[in-house]
Amino acid sequence: MAAALVPILMYVTGESWWFVGFGVLAALFVIVRHRENINRLLAGKELKVERVKKESNMKVCIIGSGSWGTALAIKISSRW
Repeated sequence: MAAALVPILMYVTGESWWFVGFGVLAALFVIVRHRENINRLLAGKELKVERVKKESNMKVCIIGSGSWGTALAIKISSRW
């Protein structure tokens, strides 16, 4: 849906024909590339994504804030 809207929005916002043409080509490429998935979605046969909760042995240690705290937390937690 979004791929099909790109060239339309480009035309409405006054982009040059070169950009609109490229938008049309890009949209067609995306639609053709994903046509099997689009057909499955329309038929209601698309595979469901299930969230699986995994247990982790990773220990997290947060010290400080920002990038310094993150880097320190990664360094400390990598020891365990």
